[in-house]
Amino acid sequence: EAVAGQRTALNLADVSKSEIHRGDVISHPGLIEPTRVVEAKLELLADTKRTLKYWRRIRFHTGTSEIMARVKPLGIDEVKPGETAFVQFRLEKPLAARRGERFIIRSYSPQTTIGGGVILDAYPGRHRRHDKVVLNKLETMAGGKTGDIILSCLDNGYQENRVIQRRLQFTDLEFDDAIRQLLSSSRVRVLKQYLFAEEAFQKLSGSISDRVVSLHDSSPLKSWLAKDKIYTRLKLDRDVFNLLVGQMNGVETRGDLVRLSGWQPRLSAGEMKKREEMERTFL
Repeated sequence: EAVAGQRTALNLADVSKSEIHRGDVISHPGLIEPTRVVEAKLELLADTKRTLKYWRRIRFHTGTSEIMARVKPLGIDEVKPGETAFVQFRLEKPLAARRGERFIIRSYSPQTTIGGGVILDAYPGRHRRHDKVVLNKLETMAGGKTGDIILSCLDNGYQENRVIQRRLQFTDLEFDDAIRQLLSSSRVRVLKQYLFAEEAFQKLSGSISDRVVSLHDSSPLKSWLAKDKIYTRLKLDRDVFNLLVGQMNGVETRGDLVRLSGWQPRLSAGEMKKREEMERTFL
C-alpha cells in the first residue's frame, strides 16, 4: 500500500512502455478526464520583467508535465508583475488536471519561471472574459466552503448531479456529504438526477405559474394547456419542467397537458359582454 507523499513503483498490466509519457497520471475511472482549458488563480512574480498580456504563449507546468498554453486574463486586460489575478489557460495538448492542483508557468523564451498558482476549474464552460458572474464564481471556488462552491457551479440554478460532481472532481463521499449539508440548511433541492438551488427552484416555479395563468387568460375556453407552450417559452428542458411541475402546488398535469388546479373553461369578459347583448336581443 502506498500513501500520499510516498514514491512507489507500479506494475501496469497490458500497457506498453510506448503508451506512457512524462506527465501521465493514474486515477480512479471517471474521476479525471483530460481537458484543454483550465481556469486558475495566478500570481505573477514581482521580479518578472514583462506583463502577462492576452494570448501570450507560455509553458504550463503541473506535476511532471509541461504543456504549451495561451493565457487569457479574466476581468482585466493584463497581469502586471506582483499581481494576483484569475486567468484562463488554453492548452495546446490535453492535460489531466485536478481542481486544487498547483502549477507554475515559465516564459516561452527564455525559459524562466514567471509565476504560479492553483487550478480552480478544470472544465470551465464558454463565457466572456469580463463576465462578473464567472469572476464571482472563481472567487468562491478560490476560498469558499464546499457547499458554496457547488452552488456557484449550478448553471441557471440547476444541474445534473453527475455533471457537478465530475466538474468539481469530488469523490462520492465528499459530494454526498456536501449535498446532505446543503439539504439540511434548505439551500438546495434534489429532484431525481438534478440538483436545484432553492432560490432558483422558487423563481422557476413562479415563472411557470405565471405562464400558466397568462395562457389561461388568453384562452379561457381551454380546459388544458400544452406543456410545450410553456417550457419552450421559458427555455426549459422538458424533463426539468416535469420535475418542477411535479413539486408545485396549484397546478395539475395530465400527460403532455397542464392547468391550474381545478380550472374550468369560462368566457372572457369581452365574450360575457357579447353573450349578454345577444341574450337581450334574442331572448
